[in-house]
Amino acid sequence: MTGDDGFLRLRDLVTLLAISPSGVYRLTTRDGTFPSRYQLGPGVVVWKRAEIIEWMASRTAPAKRGRALPEVGAPTVQQPAQRDGRHRKRRQRGDAPGP
Repeated sequence: MTGDDGFLRLRDLVTLLAISPSGVYRLTTRDGTFPSRYQLGPGVVVWKRAEIIEWMASRTAPAKRGRALPEVGAPTVQQPAQRDGRHRKRRQRGDAPGP
């Protein structure tokens, strides 16, 4: 289809949004801002292409900026890895791995 004046079937919407069919239905029920679907007949559900394009444009935001990179030559501090403590509990209970 050319232009923004057509309809999109589920398979077209999945391709356009790069999400699964269940993801599309999740958006329709949970998002509240996702365009409504239209029932054209038994088993035929479509979305208006112009509404989908408009919704996508409203959701497009600039990428968030991360932390600034350190200056060249500045010392870096490495954070210790976070552990959940399961390894200590196993040792405390005496559940050491077998030979």
